[in-house]
Amino acid sequence: YGERVPLLWEMIINDDLDALRDLPNRMAQGAADTEDYLATALFVIAAGPNTAFFKAGNNNAQVTGGTTALSVDSLTAGLAAVGQRKDSEGRPIAVRAYKLMVPPALAPTANNIVNATKIRVTQGSNEVEVNNWLAGNVQVVENPWIPIIDTSGTVNTRWYLLPDPGSDRPAGVLGFLRGHENPDIRVKADTGSRIGGGAIAPEEGSFDIDDIQYRIRHVTGGTT
Repeated sequence: YGERVPLLWEMIINDDLDALRDLPNRMAQGAADTEDYLATALFVIAAGPNTAFFKAGNNNAQVTGGTTALSVDSLTAGLAAVGQRKDSEGRPIAVRAYKLMVPPALAPTANNIVNATKIRVTQGSNEVEVNNWLAGNVQVVENPWIPIIDTSGTVNTRWYLLPDPGSDRPAGVLGFLRGHENPDIRVKADTGSRIGGGAIAPEEGSFDIDDIQYRIRHVTGGTT
């Protein structure tokens, strides 16, 4: 991923609010946003959950249908479903920590569930109150990119239960080019030299057309 932004010398001179001088910082933020977008897009598409990943064949789709609201019971059912997963050799897959990824509109509900001191659970025909064991196992991640990618009308009802990215069996990974893990931000230095000698800063404008060019390169990708 990359971008090149040319500016005129006069634009920098008249940049009273430092909106253009701050361009390298905004490029760095853009690289971070790209990583967040790519990580989210592994699991979320315009229609909702990525059905190439969340599907019956992978045994990881919604546990009780497509309209399951986030609640103590539905989250518990999701954890129980994950806890029964086995690898290709029939061994149990141990997941010790989970991320509950939600859009901003669902974050209050998610935090109320996970951070409550006590929760009510149904056991048979009875409802009992217990210490909230979810708090030590699940961490809420409010992801603002979900409603950017998911443009369906039900985006604010969807939630994603994922293994902690640092676990042995992450649901998705981002990769970087070896030795180039960080964004490369540059300014073009072609200002020439003064007649009397001495270097000229790039912000003084190029030799040919008095422009100032910033560019960024960031090499990253991801997969489930």
